[in-house]
Amino acid sequence: MSDDTLQKISLVLADIVAPLDSMLQNPKEFKGLIEQIGWQLPPGVDELGMAAVNVGNIIDAIISIVDASPEEKADSDIMMGRYLTLLEQVIIFLSNIKDTIGAINTLTGVSEEYLTKTQIVDLLLVRIFDYLIIKYVQSHSYQTFTALQFLGIFEIQEFLEDATIFQSQHRRHTIYYDRLVSCLSDPGSVMSNVYGWGSANPDLNKLLINLAMILQGFGANVARGKLRRKREEQLLERAVPESDSDPMPAIDISLINGLGSEPLDVGLRTFGLRATTSTATDAGLGLIPYIKGSPEIVFPIFGGWSFGIKGSLEADGGVALLLRPDTGLDVKVDLLEEGFGSIVSGAELLLSFLYGRDDEPLNLFNIEGVGGLSIEKFKLGGGIGLVDSNDFDIIVDGELTGGKFELGNEKGDGFIAKILPEDGISALFDLGFTWSRKHGLVMRGSGGLEVQIPTHISLGPIEIQNLLVAIKIGSEGIPLELGANIGANLGPLQVVVENIGAKLNFSFSNTQSGNLGPLDLKPGFKPPTGVGLAIDTGVVKGGGYLYFDFDKEEYAGILELDLNGVVSIKAIGLITTKMPDGSKGFSLLLILTAEFGSPIQLGLGFTLSGVGGLLGLNRTMRLEVIATGIRDGGINSIMFPQNVIANAPRIISDLKKYFPVEEGTFLIGPMVKIGWGTPNLVTVSLGVIIEIPGDIAILGVLKVALPDEDSAIIVIQVNFMGAIEFDKKRLWFFAS
Repeated sequence: MSDDTLQKISLVLADIVAPLDSMLQNPKEFKGLIEQIGWQLPPGVDELGMAAVNVGNIIDAIISIVDASPEEKADSDIMMGRYLTLLEQVIIFLSNIKDTIGAINTLTGVSEEYLTKTQIVDLLLVRIFDYLIIKYVQSHSYQTFTALQFLGIFEIQEFLEDATIFQSQHRRHTIYYDRLVSCLSDPGSVMSNVYGWGSANPDLNKLLINLAMILQGFGANVARGKLRRKREEQLLERAVPESDSDPMPAIDISLINGLGSEPLDVGLRTFGLRATTSTATDAGLGLIPYIKGSPEIVFPIFGGWSFGIKGSLEADGGVALLLRPDTGLDVKVDLLEEGFGSIVSGAELLLSFLYGRDDEPLNLFNIEGVGGLSIEKFKLGGGIGLVDSNDFDIIVDGELTGGKFELGNEKGDGFIAKILPEDGISALFDLGFTWSRKHGLVMRGSGGLEVQIPTHISLGPIEIQNLLVAIKIGSEGIPLELGANIGANLGPLQVVVENIGAKLNFSFSNTQSGNLGPLDLKPGFKPPTGVGLAIDTGVVKGGGYLYFDFDKEEYAGILELDLNGVVSIKAIGLITTKMPDGSKGFSLLLILTAEFGSPIQLGLGFTLSGVGGLLGLNRTMRLEVIATGIRDGGINSIMFPQNVIANAPRIISDLKKYFPVEEGTFLIGPMVKIGWGTPNLVTVSLGVIIEIPGDIAILGVLKVALPDEDSAIIVIQVNFMGAIEFDKKRLWFFAS
């Protein structure tokens, strides 16, 4: 088992804050820090009162964790106490340094002009921690540093000295915390937010420099240069005199040779692509790829990590891929010849990083004796593939397989030990995503981690049936949901509330204005996803179920009541307040039925066993899907459904498929259930659904039960459907 994850976090924290201790206490070092993050101290001021801020208590708390004896590490109560002490000291430190910074304006020698021009009170804490964190990542994991810099989460900019605003010459380190989530929820936003892709002045030089750094970090040979005027004119098919004074940036990447695989050489020349006119916003990128040798190779880098390259691009004559915003890719071939030809379909170039070891999973998070999170295999890659004869798609793909979440059960009398199974719990999951220029972001697997813990804790008439913990990636942060299914037995009334609890949303702040510095934690109430009721008073029996999906803005309800065997009433309703295009709206689907305990005699042996109806507002019907329900029995979710409480999830799912949301379309559908014989030997449930504007459908279920339905030996059931489709001028009928 790997070292305790919290201990590793403590060591990282120590490495980050340890230099700060001497910087705050030593005026000379503090002055150097201030100059490195962008300011000159006011004349005659050596420090800004920071010597009073104590980092030593944090270091002492970390030492108590790192130097714990094996016996102490095995005692979760002792270690958790030390972690809480560390957290407490961090909070105290942040509070003290904020108070000290807030008092800078009271120091002798600090003028109002200095405060106004530097904005040091608002920016000092942000710049200090951005500088320390980036320096730490850069020195401990250069690959991570270059990746975060490419994504725009880390940024380093050069600034010249400007005494008029008390600015020193420095390299400013900035962390954009809000881009952490946007990189996951919308990877395509990186190009526009970080590099100005699609704007009048995109920073193509910055894009290529960051791309070169990340590739060099993983061992590729990269050389920076400029695109020659002759080649640019050949690519753009026009004269480019401005290239003499303003050549486009370019980098040459030898991917495989740089990683030590001599038999195979895969490379790219990547260059900036000039806008078509001086006012256009279509400046882009160009790539000239080449592959020599084997079309596919995977080879190890270190510790279970591998680098993979897959290619099938025949480019001996010279191929260029010209990518511009909005207009897509233009493919040029035969660059060494006079003209441009075409390229065969199916070409691709895919690069990927992979992790996988048969003997050891990759531990992402582990707390000794408590639990952890691990994965067996991981893959992250991207590339370009030919879609049509002259159109490429850009693809970013990630996959996590063999994910395992474990929550252990320590010996003892604690609350957790009582509610968890003796062997603890574990949950397996797989996650994956694909982002492409054509199709956007598509999640695979569960899109997050969800663990359900059976508890069955009784508190008088109330029972906590299970606990639910879920973590998912959202566009506005990373929500952690803690919910519970709670049941109550109140005499003749039984109640179940599903997944009610609390929600903690983690988001990121670029200005350290979050309640935990760069991290902003917002707790909130988590409304239930469902509520079930059951009643049995002897005279009245039945129940109901309400379903809520607040993310999709979908709500559903089911009610079933039996009034002393005289009449059985069932109601099913679906409400949606978000239209398919994402706009606000309203859609309703309602089915109401009443079945009689003693059928009403109609004469000649026929009886009226039930009546009902269907109403849809901003709903349409899918005849092909309903026809499938005729074959597989899904029609029973529409025509006088039985056991609606037990079958609620299936019924709701069927109705959403059969009658989807469509603005401006309405449904009306009377239903009747007729029987023959006493008791009924033959029953037919018949419904007519009228779509306005649209088609007319007839649905039905014919059932023969001998000798009677309650003790049937022979049952014959025929489901049937017919429709008039006015737009197709077609009438059809079939039975199954």
